[in-house]
Amino acid sequence: MSELVQKVYFRPSYDYRDIENDQRGAHGLEIFFALRGPLGVINFQVMTGWMERPIADPNYNFMTTPKPPLRHDRVGCDRGVSDIGPNGMISIHRVTSEGDEEAQPCDLFDNQKWCVTTFCSSLVDDEVLKVMVRSGDKCWSLMEDIYNKEFTSDFDG
Repeated sequence: MSELVQKVYFRPSYDYRDIENDQRGAHGLEIFFALRGPLGVINFQVMTGWMERPIADPNYNFMTTPKPPLRHDRVGCDRGVSDIGPNGMISIHRVTSEGDEEAQPCDLFDNQKWCVTTFCSSLVDDEVLKVMVRSGDKCWSLMEDIYNKEFTSDFDG
């Protein structure tokens, strides 16, 4: 489908755990793979756990130890943010109007539109991540299949 546009974008990590009484917490780098068409967006979000100064202690648990222990000086995966390594999540953003009760502003389009967002099952998430890890760019064709299934009535898949 030629009208589909592929876009990759990033949300940087943040870490406020060293600031006493700060409630913002920490989050690793997120990578988004968006497949955008006229009817909506299939967005695959990869949550990496990668931090600028990750926790060095593999037994650290942010729920039981409020102040983080020793940190690495190199960028890496933070066990306090993600102890399972990268994982992914597919979201479906359907274009709608501002008057739609469930609609929210959606920044996945060049000119911001209103979307209703739903999420696929973890089985779909796992399949896209598996294809991405094994075959790289082939994840786009799988995401195109998801787009066709979600947005066109004549999809036979």
